[in-house]
Amino acid sequence: MVADTTGESGTTIVQARVPRAVAAAAIQDAADLGLEGTSGAIRAGLRLLHEEAELERALRQIDEFYRGQPAPASEVISAMYEGDL
Repeated sequence: MVADTTGESGTTIVQARVPRAVAAAAIQDAADLGLEGTSGAIRAGLRLLHEEAELERALRQIDEFYRGQPAPASEVISAMYEGDL
């Protein structure tokens, strides 16, 4: 569930049901990483989700640009991986 934007900070409340074990692990992970509790863990997870989605979109754009053919390797990459490409 996503609630309406609140206050001047432009933040939004997001709720999700997760298994207790996942929530407990998220709390411990947040503490291990120095994050601010479950909210910090969720923000970090959403950042990773966004980065993954951006990467996926970029990969799709590259694939569309090269019409499914492999992208050409640069001279440096070709020299580094000679015979593996």
